[in-house]
Amino acid sequence: MELRHVRYFIAVAQERSFSRAAKRLNISQPPLTRQIKDLEEELGVLLFERSTRSVTLTPAGAAFLQKARAIIYESTSAVEAAQSSAHGVSATLHMGFMSSIMLAEFAPIFAALHAKLPSVAMRFSQMRSDLQLDALIDHRIDVGFVDLGVSQISGRLRSEEIVTDAVLRDRIVVCVPYSHHLAKAKQVSLQDLRNERFAILERHLYPAHYDTVIAACKKARFTPDIAYHGDQLPTVLTYAASRMAVCFAPACSANSWSRHVAFVPLRESIFIDVHMLMHKPAPGSPLDMLRTVAQEVASNRPRNPSC
Repeated sequence: MELRHVRYFIAVAQERSFSRAAKRLNISQPPLTRQIKDLEEELGVLLFERSTRSVTLTPAGAAFLQKARAIIYESTSAVEAAQSSAHGVSATLHMGFMSSIMLAEFAPIFAALHAKLPSVAMRFSQMRSDLQLDALIDHRIDVGFVDLGVSQISGRLRSEEIVTDAVLRDRIVVCVPYSHHLAKAKQVSLQDLRNERFAILERHLYPAHYDTVIAACKKARFTPDIAYHGDQLPTVLTYAASRMAVCFAPACSANSWSRHVAFVPLRESIFIDVHMLMHKPAPGSPLDMLRTVAQEVASNRPRNPSC
């Protein structure tokens, strides 16, 4: 059994789909299916129940998943420990993040931590919010920056002794092509958008963003005509830049996308919150220091961000 077999198994278990897992792993589906079949034959058990509609773990697969995650975590930790020791690094914090656009907003936090603890290394992995939570629970990452309704999963967070901090609140704006008749507007209302076609982030990837936008539209008495879904902010912004749709995005996106689309403020106040998640840290630990600097940076941000 090789580590890649274990990684492939975990991807299929998390995605519950061979096609989605293959896409995530950047391989074609037939080799992935074959590798999982080889793993099952080597273990002598069936890991997945397969149907035309879904892929689910068998009891043996569920038992193996817990150990498989530990195998990957320990192998990664061993490599990091050896590399860190050789470079004089005292510890490594593995951070999960949703998108490059959002990651840029957290750079001040990481800079402040590095200034206080220069021997602590940081490693960043892009993954969607729900997978960050799974990875945090399994100790495959140390910190997650997520778009999740934390109040809705508060029971699970408490049971896993996970603490949360709101580290970013950004205003939602509408993004339109520069050729759009609203592109030069100083402000628009949601009612002005009721006849538009929308591109929107997929709910299972950005649940808080999706739910916030849909709820705001319904409050304005219309259901948005969703023509396209995207798995990243740049994806939905590209639909707007290509004149195929309009979209909603955090105002911070303008820092890197204002050349391509017009960012028009909404008359309604709609915000998106990003939370930092970690297991309850020991006092004085690098994670404890990270919480401190994150709270300091967050407290110095504008209370009513508009761009």
